Amino acid sequence: ARSRARPSPSRPAAAARLMKDVQTAARLATARAGGGGAPVPALRDLFARLAGMDDFETLLARLDEAQARVAAAFEEVVVAAADAVEKTGRGES
Repeated sequence: ARSRARPSPSRPAAAARLMKDVQTAARLATARAGGGGAPVPALRDLFARLAGMDDFETLLARLDEAQARVAAAFEEVVVAAADAVEKTGRGES
């Protein structure tokens, strides 16, 4: 009997795993003071340049703005839909 090699993971699964690993590394590398220590200055500069920002503080401000927009969109779409479903379940219109 021939032994069969384990099938390799699919490309999408491998890509998702890679993205998760990179995101985790980025979070750890850029942890804010008080939440795990200050990031290494070279990494701060690198992330800022990769994002097209002049400095890391500008990048953090943009990320905070983006996070606020995502949270607002979540509230508007998901929470509103959940509220509508809940009202429908109670017979309200």
